[in-house]
Amino acid sequence: MSLTPFVAEASTPEVLSPSPKAGATAPMAYSYVRFSHGRQKNGDSLRRQLALSREYADKHGLQLQELTYRDLGLSAFRGDNIERGALAAFIKAVEDGSIRRGSYLLVENFDRLSRAEVHIALQLLLRLVSAGIVVATLMDGKVWNEQTVADTANLMVTIIFMGRAHDESVGRSKRIREIHQAKRARRDPAIFGQGPAWVVRKPDGSGWDLKPGMAESIRRVFELSIQGVGSTAIARLANAEGWVAPAKVERWNTTLPNKLLRNRAVLGEYEPKEMKGSTRVTMGEVWTDYYPRVVDEDTFLKAQAAAHNRLHLPNRRDAGYHNVLQGFAFCGHCGQTLLRKRKGGSKNSLGYAQYMCSGRHCGETQCPTAAARPLEQRLLPNLVRNAVSEVARTDRLAALRDLLDTKEAEHRDASKAAERILTMLQSASSPLLEKRFRELDGKATAAGAEAEALRAELHASQGPLCDEDVEDAIGKAAYSTRWRTRLHADGGQCSSVMADAVPR
Repeated sequence: MSLTPFVAEASTPEVLSPSPKAGATAPMAYSYVRFSHGRQKNGDSLRRQLALSREYADKHGLQLQELTYRDLGLSAFRGDNIERGALAAFIKAVEDGSIRRGSYLLVENFDRLSRAEVHIALQLLLRLVSAGIVVATLMDGKVWNEQTVADTANLMVTIIFMGRAHDESVGRSKRIREIHQAKRARRDPAIFGQGPAWVVRKPDGSGWDLKPGMAESIRRVFELSIQGVGSTAIARLANAEGWVAPAKVERWNTTLPNKLLRNRAVLGEYEPKEMKGSTRVTMGEVWTDYYPRVVDEDTFLKAQAAAHNRLHLPNRRDAGYHNVLQGFAFCGHCGQTLLRKRKGGSKNSLGYAQYMCSGRHCGETQCPTAAARPLEQRLLPNLVRNAVSEVARTDRLAALRDLLDTKEAEHRDASKAAERILTMLQSASSPLLEKRFRELDGKATAAGAEAEALRAELHASQGPLCDEDVEDAIGKAAYSTRWRTRLHADGGQCSSVMADAVPR
């Protein structure tokens, strides 16, 4: 097993010099170092804990291992170090036999291992001891093994220390919470140490400033998204042109533009959260103008609408590939998309085409193919009916459609946020959460009503289009291209077409 430590926060592992007094058969010792806040690594805590481990190993003739197990910035109060930290890795190594029975675990005090409730801390100690590990607390010189834990009086003293450590953490947590609540009440900009990647705290701590170049990058992402450019294409363009990445990474990845488009911090909003167990949950508040605003809400919603609409569009193909049903027709057998393949040769008439399952095309399935003409005759009326309004667009209709897209995006955004708040309310009631839910629900309802009114106005402006008109137009087009077909008058939808498609 590699003894490279699991470090909860990035740091350079420190090499410990093996004890010169340790013999070849001396027990192995592993140093465990932990502190709750990452900023403590710049202080004396790490050096002090490591020095105590060296001193103890030298004094007792132990083979101190070169690298330590470290949880730098993980809480022992919430049990993070036991669940996912270096201590969890140490326990796993002990239980799978990678670390021998009789080895020592050196800690400054037991509260470095756990500040959780007494029953959890005691269970941790007994688990280590039962696995054959000797736990040595360096400050008081106590040694815990299978013999010493059998001493009831000695164990009771340790249980009292465990309870005291937990109570101290509870008290500290309560005081910190009260300080944070007071800062939240006055919306203190210094309440949290970090903001989104594109802002930096002002030198006097009174608020936030935009980092150079990042606001321009964010605005460009929104502009391109509204124009119909996808996240992957934006990321490629950003890397090619050398845009500053508004993130902790230097280069743009394909998911970064999409994350920016959904992050309401670009509107200057901040949503306070608090820890419940090991999870951060919203408190039901939204602070406006907390960060510098990068884009306005109209731009934000237009980008949301454009991104949503792209989900329902087929991928772009080259101009010479004419599959008018791309993204609309799917195989009724396996559900994969249908490809339109033109066939020539002596066995087929000129221009004969058929639709083939993409699974069959790549050899995965044996789904039947369907003749293109009868399938297209059933689908084209519906496509033309939906396309007429696009062909005859006016500036007024275009403005209505843009406003409709914005209102639909606002409705989706508010509805999703309301659903998240409602889920939280089901587990814990809160006046702030209830107020926030009512606000979001009202906003979603209003946006939905406005969208419905806009849809009705668009329908009235475009005018009705009967099936006979559409089929007459298609009939003329079919005749002009020498299609010998029988047109259907029922205007069936895509699902019924697939059921009626003629296998070849």
